[in-house]
Amino acid sequence: MIKHQIRTESMKKIHDIIEDLHRHVHVVLTRLSDQPIEISELVITPCKKEFAKDFTLVLFGLAKKLRKNPEVLGDELGIALLENQSIQSYEVIKGFLNITMPDTFWLDLVL
Repeated sequence: MIKHQIRTESMKKIHDIIEDLHRHVHVVLTRLSDQPIEISELVITPCKKEFAKDFTLVLFGLAKKLRKNPEVLGDELGIALLENQSIQSYEVIKGFLNITMPDTFWLDLVL
């Protein structure tokens, strides 16, 4: 029972943090573009294990809508997220923005 409760609380924290990441990305995209972007258009998932990052933002649909090269869009987003300290680091691989969350992300998750 206690393990289930801890797991449920951890999953809720992860969900909340991903939602917060959605909001940060949405704010940055709104600043970078004159096209309206809905939060529901953002696809953020856990990063594949072969990449040493935490989450992945899929850029293909956004790039098409904004008429930008996915790699250029990824760099613009990554730089802006770094500047406002939403993320620790990023890398763009084709149409994917892979991001590493700050250490405080993980501390908030376990505390």
